[in-house]
Amino acid sequence: MKKTVLIIIEHTSIPADTIVWQDALTLNSEGFEVIIISPKSKRDNLIYEKKNNIKIFRHPRLFDGSSILLYLLEYF
Repeated sequence: MKKTVLIIIEHTSIPADTIVWQDALTLNSEGFEVIIISPKSKRDNLIYEKKNNIKIFRHPRLFDGSSILLYLLEYF
């Protein structure tokens, strides 16, 4: 039975976050089942996809953009 790794990303969509994507690919090549939960960007068309045998689930962002006010709202 494969061991599963769940990766949760807070700010950047996958595979745009290349560091996390490379980690996921490495874990997958080592025999782990990899599941990623990340925010959906404007470029992402799919909420769910399987890419390179990695399951990716995307959720809509509550606050889109970058400002001090949005940062405070997100963590309030």
